[in-house]
Amino acid sequence: MLKVTKAEAPRNVAPDGQEPRSWQAARIDLHKMLTQSAPHHHAATARQHYAQLNKTSLRQKLTEEQRGLCIFCERRIQNDHRTRVAHWVPVSQEPSRAVDWANLYGSCSAAETCDIHQGARQLGIPTPVSVDYRRLIHHSFDGSLEVGQLASAKLSQLEVAALDRALGDATKPEDPQSTLNLNRAELRSARKAALEGLTNGLERLLGSGKWPSDKLKRILKAMEGETNSTPFPGIQTTYLIHRLRRA
Repeated sequence: MLKVTKAEAPRNVAPDGQEPRSWQAARIDLHKMLTQSAPHHHAATARQHYAQLNKTSLRQKLTEEQRGLCIFCERRIQNDHRTRVAHWVPVSQEPSRAVDWANLYGSCSAAETCDIHQGARQLGIPTPVSVDYRRLIHHSFDGSLEVGQLASAKLSQLEVAALDRALGDATKPEDPQSTLNLNRAELRSARKAALEGLTNGLERLLGSGKWPSDKLKRILKAMEGETNSTPFPGIQTTYLIHRLRRA
């Protein structure tokens, strides 16, 4: 999962052809609508209100924030209708967060993983604005993911269990019980291929022997930078850190 710094929400979220409408105005309107409706109607009210926003402007901003990568699996996403606007906390769980910019992220449209696979299920883990999951998820070089040792120091026991559930069982081709299914076989293969691409490129650049630590540090800094748009940065940065320790 990506580490993200949230920028400001789009200035205008009104549908094309309508009077401009700020994100803040949309939030205030939702608050008023929720206070005026019965609690059992809150989720439906929030969904209807959110559905009227300009999704093109939302996708564009989210794609820019995330450098063209899915917040969950780190695959490439484009600024088009295929990119989903995901609510980290589902609207059914907290209707008031339907128009909360800190709760919105760009997701790929794979049916077996990420936002579609999550559906209305609660993730139960902090947003990637408040937590750097690159440090809490261990990336094995075979492409599989597991909860890292640092997770227990940063997350509660319930959150650690929820993170494990989000990743899924790496011993299975896919895990329907997982909220995000990030250990699906095709994702493991894609991460492994991305790592092989990195190592092959580094061997061409630095040779096959011991790599200089100063060059590895520069490459790692670029990989962790907020302008990097290389898919699957998690496994690649893990590998670079591993090589730095051996340098």
